[in-house]
Amino acid sequence: MRVRRLVTAVAVAGVTTLSALGAACAPGDSPRAESPALASAGRPDAGREAILVHGCGSCHRIPGVPNARSLVGPPLDSWSGRSFIAGTLPNSQENLQRWLTDPQEVRPGSAMPTIDLTDEEVADITAYLFTLD
Repeated sequence: MRVRRLVTAVAVAGVTTLSALGAACAPGDSPRAESPALASAGRPDAGREAILVHGCGSCHRIPGVPNARSLVGPPLDSWSGRSFIAGTLPNSQENLQRWLTDPQEVRPGSAMPTIDLTDEEVADITAYLFTLD
């Protein structure tokens, strides 16, 4: 009798967990570490300019940036809806800034080069990317 109750409790817990996961990952949704709110620091217009100046479009397709049509790296459209950065970091303002500052520290061997960006440029680029729905 105790075994049957335990099995029933485990089954109910499993169904509840699966239901919660299903609700969290409904079509069009993605699991996120935080809400897709715009980056709280930085200036998106300045970020777009920094992306242009530093040649990010030579590797990425980036909406709103002239001639940014390359597919060496992943396209950056719909950034604010992404779940992960570099396949491992939850997509958040803090993690994107960490990635932009030192991608090789985050993921050694990544094709993403370390670019000499100021803290202000990192904040601005982050702000711009989070405007991309």
